[in-house]
Amino acid sequence: MTTNSVPPGNGRVVLVVGSGGREHAIAEAVSRSPRVTRLLVTPGNGGTPGERFRIASSDIQGTVDLAVREGVDIAIIGPEVALEAGVVDALQRAGVQAFGPTADLARIEASKSHARSLATRLGIPQPRHAVFAPGDEDAALEWVRGLGVPVVVKQSGLAGGKGVSLPDDEPSVVNAVRDALTHGEIVIEERLSGPEYSLIAFCDGRTARALPLAQDHKRAFDGDQGPNTGGMGAYAPANRSADVAALCRTFIEPIVADAVTNGTPYVGMLYAGLMWTEGGPRLLEWNCRFGDPEAQVLLSLLDTDLVEVIEACLAGALETVPIQLRTGSAVGVVVASAAYPGDSNATSSRSAVTLGDPQFGARIFHGATELFDGVLVANGGRVVTVVGTGADLAEARDHAYQAVSGIRLAGSRYRRDIAWQAPGLDVASYKAAGVDIEEGNRAVSLLKSSVASTTNSRVLRGVGSFGGAMDVSFLKEFDHPVLVASTDGVGTKVELAARLGRVRGTGIDIVNHCINDVLVQGAR
Repeated sequence: MTTNSVPPGNGRVVLVVGSGGREHAIAEAVSRSPRVTRLLVTPGNGGTPGERFRIASSDIQGTVDLAVREGVDIAIIGPEVALEAGVVDALQRAGVQAFGPTADLARIEASKSHARSLATRLGIPQPRHAVFAPGDEDAALEWVRGLGVPVVVKQSGLAGGKGVSLPDDEPSVVNAVRDALTHGEIVIEERLSGPEYSLIAFCDGRTARALPLAQDHKRAFDGDQGPNTGGMGAYAPANRSADVAALCRTFIEPIVADAVTNGTPYVGMLYAGLMWTEGGPRLLEWNCRFGDPEAQVLLSLLDTDLVEVIEACLAGALETVPIQLRTGSAVGVVVASAAYPGDSNATSSRSAVTLGDPQFGARIFHGATELFDGVLVANGGRVVTVVGTGADLAEARDHAYQAVSGIRLAGSRYRRDIAWQAPGLDVASYKAAGVDIEEGNRAVSLLKSSVASTTNSRVLRGVGSFGGAMDVSFLKEFDHPVLVASTDGVGTKVELAARLGRVRGTGIDIVNHCINDVLVQGAR
């Protein structure tokens, strides 16, 4: 056992199960609670606070024995593998309160086919899909051909966020289906289009209270390129215009209501992965726990005592606790080992990690770290998550990346575009971006009457589409020339170029744009 300092408290002994950045964020929030006397973590990592034990998350009996021996009042379960394995059931049988769903309820994440069936039964919006077992390759490929749209191929069981393929053509579909079926049952879904968001809620068995939407960045490389990962960064709040309470009623509360009807109340975190399509939000998946790295950013914004909220959930009294959030935003950036998300052996190089001196309140949550002879080293894929907070998203992002710049880890990498697209995703209209189309149309209408007062018999076309045509055959050196003119607003283009500091070529682009406007008037 190793120990890191925890503020003295006045009551509870709390155990956090897990070893990633999510569990570090949970343990850090618990360590701040005045309700807590002792904080235990297992197996933890090189940075988690509290008394650390080395019992694997998958060791159910070892976890129960630890909780009983140390007089644990509350066990908070982080990883899905422990929930699927039944750690909550075992702790409850031993008389220890556990925050997380039972193994049967954890099937909502552990089995994608079960989740799709449940969503169908409850009428929850989701993509078209089909389930196939090993040996059903021909039937699966025939279903894809009949669907006639791009698909997503998913392993039905747990895969650490990496059991998803997005094939782009028929040969890659064949390969994806064939490979996925070697792991067991699969789910094939129509591929939806739109931004993805994470809706995560506290549940007390009867009530669900959602946190602000967060957005994860799943792909390994900038620009959403490369293979899927467990998550390379996140930010919150995301999609501020969304009605989070309404989303909770659609995607979370039906699960809670169904579970209590079946006599198995859902107590813990419930996470709905959603995609915003042209037809509205659609369910991509459910998870039965906090997301990683979403937990790191959301808990950085949580102002209410996390232990108070969890105790209310365990007592079925979530409605009695106001969940307060700090104003502003949080951005989390994952620093990963070079080979991630490849072979875990290749990423476990035990390279030394130097974290620097984070400024502006930035926090570093450890994931795949360990201490060897007092030296912090990387021992896996997602090494740390750096979270910056600020009055707005831009400030939070600046603080996060400033802290990332101070980290030294040989061969490490991180995405440089976390939350970069966020401002554009939140713009629902031209007007929201500062462009008033109605006013523009009114100006053109007023302009038409002014220009019309100057017309003569040589004008072939009136003002419209920011252009016009005029017969200039009076120019004797031409046989029958027609002057085609165009006027275009270039303010937005110039403003973008100036703000990005990339003005090279802007003039060429503007001239070409105007020429195009002339050509579409019919000029040759």
